[in-house]
Amino acid sequence: MRSRSASPLAGSPLSPLSAKLEGAVTTDICGKKDSHALRLDKEAVEAIRKARLHQKVSTAIFFESNGGQAKAEATLPEIRLAVAEPDLDVGNVETALEALSTTCYYLSAENNRYRLNKLLADRHASVQSPRVEERIRAEVQKVFTEGKGIIDRIYFANKSGQIPDVARVTLVVLPPDYAAADKVTRLFVDAATKEHGSSARTFKSGLIWAVPEGADSLRDDARKVLAWEDVADEETDLRLDEGQQRQLAESLKKAQRDIKRRYGAHTRTSCSSARTASGRLSI
Repeated sequence: MRSRSASPLAGSPLSPLSAKLEGAVTTDICGKKDSHALRLDKEAVEAIRKARLHQKVSTAIFFESNGGQAKAEATLPEIRLAVAEPDLDVGNVETALEALSTTCYYLSAENNRYRLNKLLADRHASVQSPRVEERIRAEVQKVFTEGKGIIDRIYFANKSGQIPDVARVTLVVLPPDYAAADKVTRLFVDAATKEHGSSARTFKSGLIWAVPEGADSLRDDARKVLAWEDVADEETDLRLDEGQQRQLAESLKKAQRDIKRRYGAHTRTSCSSARTASGRLSI
């Protein structure tokens, strides 16, 4: 039995390629709770949801792009045939394709021909973790430095002594790997609210905490942004055609927008020890 943490491609004929392709699978098809095809199926009308049509269509395109075919792409008739079943309304296939084309990062669509964007998959796999962590922290600081106000900001504190004990409202943004659900995070917030280094904290009620829900989705978004930026840097050498250039511009813009939204949507804010879920904190 495959463990829950194993690659979705483990044991498949494509397992030798899993390092490069896993990002495409887990982002656009399945393997994570927010995988695009999985989410689209959950939000679709009953007929499409029951048929899991977005997952089936994206899977068909994935295998057509990687199964050794000369063209490495899937046409609309080929996709219809791949997902066909007795009670399926074939018109829903085009509905699913339209949704996937506007949502998925790794799907390239042009003139009713669909394929995996291997250029992005290759770059995604080559982005190193230190670059990802550096980008996440930079994006987090961008989010919380927007706007005007008199609130002090302390970024990525992991010791109570790093948070000043002053008579001012202070926003404390925890590091991305301090997940709100983790017991260690809650203990740190409680302790740092009460203490300043080895002393008792005097101005407890002046602290506002911003705690990420989790880092996995943030890392995935940061890796996508970096991958697209790497492709953009090599655009001339890669000799991209007009369609690829258009997709590059649109996808890079989308990835940059998504990572900015992600931190706001996956952050909890709390005053002192009282914890309340919220969206983006505007200050």
